[in-house]
Amino acid sequence: MGELPRIDFEPRGYQEELFEAIINQDRIVPLRRKFLAVWPRRAGKDKFAWACAIWQAMQKPCLVVYCLPTFTHARKVIWDGIDIQGKSFLSMIPQPMIAKLNQAEMKITFTNGSVLQLVGALNYDSALVGTNPFAIIFSEAES
Repeated sequence: MGELPRIDFEPRGYQEELFEAIINQDRIVPLRRKFLAVWPRRAGKDKFAWACAIWQAMQKPCLVVYCLPTFTHARKVIWDGIDIQGKSFLSMIPQPMIAKLNQAEMKITFTNGSVLQLVGALNYDSALVGTNPFAIIFSEAES
């Protein structure tokens, strides 16, 4: 397989070290599969995490689940979300990598077979049970 297209994302200065650790985890931090970022409001947490989700989905066929508290919240924040520069979150995904977009389920199927899906985490019993995700990202997680 040739070189993968570039994700439309540039990490902010304080995000660079964590982004590098995630995308090079086999080389930098082997066997670490959990990461926690606690940054203040407007620090770009969702844009950062969405870029990580896209990156993972591009690497190998897998399921990546992106959770926000509710399905409606996921649609507003990510699926219909636009950053401060006016770019949509969905436009961060390289077009050649998209095989199919399912608007109703907020599911993206990649050309390599990966699936990236947004779900409402408060309904985890219906949103996550029975799935076999390689990665799960929780945004606005409640304890």
